[in-house]
Amino acid sequence: MADKKIKEEVKMAEKDAVAEEKTEAVKISSKRQRKIDNREAKAARKAKNKVEESQKRPNNLVIFIMIFGVLVVMFGFIWGYNYFSKEASIETYIESMGGKDAFGSIAVDENTTISIEAVKNDMTVTINIEDMSKKDAEKAYAGEDGDKQMKFIGAYYLTAMKPNTRAFTAKADVVAKLDGKEFNKVTVKYKDAKKITEEYMSDAQAGTAEE
Repeated sequence: MADKKIKEEVKMAEKDAVAEEKTEAVKISSKRQRKIDNREAKAARKAKNKVEESQKRPNNLVIFIMIFGVLVVMFGFIWGYNYFSKEASIETYIESMGGKDAFGSIAVDENTTISIEAVKNDMTVTINIEDMSKKDAEKAYAGEDGDKQMKFIGAYYLTAMKPNTRAFTAKADVVAKLDGKEFNKVTVKYKDAKKITEEYMSDAQAGTAEE
């Protein structure tokens, strides 16, 4: 009788152990499944976010293009208005500012005048000297120092006039004449005008400082 009871208890214990193992296995399997589900859910959210971001990008790009386009049109209009409001060339600019009456005889000193004319964007700046010895005239407008002085005069008028026109480039031939006879000539291009002016002013300031 006792043996039978013991056997039944052993069987029950074995059943409980098996049941416990099954329960534990179910728990482990459930945890694993939750981890798998969480990973899959995370991956799904990530994929969804990528899709949403990719859908938003074209909209942002369109907005950027619209804003940038408005700015381009606005500044383009202002630039175009200012550009086309200018004279077509230095020649027409001189004409609009008084022509020969204004630029035909600009007094420099009691012996010297300057006349300016242009064909399109090619200027001719003539330094007319009268009642002066050839030596003094050449001292002022010939040689190394004279060339610098003439180039500065050409650069000065180029930088004063060309920006008021639609010209892309320009040049000035500066001619020195004594009693109507040419004795020196230099040519200045607009691209060099700013540098020539800066160097001339720097040399002038250095000379003043030395004195």
